[in-house]
Amino acid sequence: MPRMNGYEATRQIKAQARNQTQNAPIIIALTASALREEAQKMLMAGCDDVIYKPFQAEELFSKMATHLGVSYLYTASAPAPSLQPQALTAADLKIMPESWLQQLHQATVSGDDVWARELIQEVPQADSALVDALSALIEQLRLDLISDLIEPLLHGSD
Repeated sequence: MPRMNGYEATRQIKAQARNQTQNAPIIIALTASALREEAQKMLMAGCDDVIYKPFQAEELFSKMATHLGVSYLYTASAPAPSLQPQALTAADLKIMPESWLQQLHQATVSGDDVWARELIQEVPQADSALVDALSALIEQLRLDLISDLIEPLLHGSD
């Protein structure tokens, strides 16, 4: 945010609601920070809870249920096709340059699925299976699996 950070925005939102005698909105911070100490700062600023990237949709729904008192009704449906982690290997990623791997690793570690999707568009068309496998993992919000596959390639071990 160009004029204020998330902490200040949270403080102002909560203060405005108090001044107008409204119920304060629930604010759940979403962070890529690996430091759990950051959560304390967010909570002190007025956030009601914290979710760490990469996160699963179930975690977000659970937090909303906790803070908003909602419940969900689910209908039975066919299970979504799931890409098995063993379907994609670190060796499959070796076709890409190290600089690309570093960028994809950074995107996945920071939970930036948009950036990850942009990067996989750079995979050669001849390797459509790699594009499909990476796309499926991103769709499943399994950026953690992608980063785990890339890490050994960046540190020189397979």
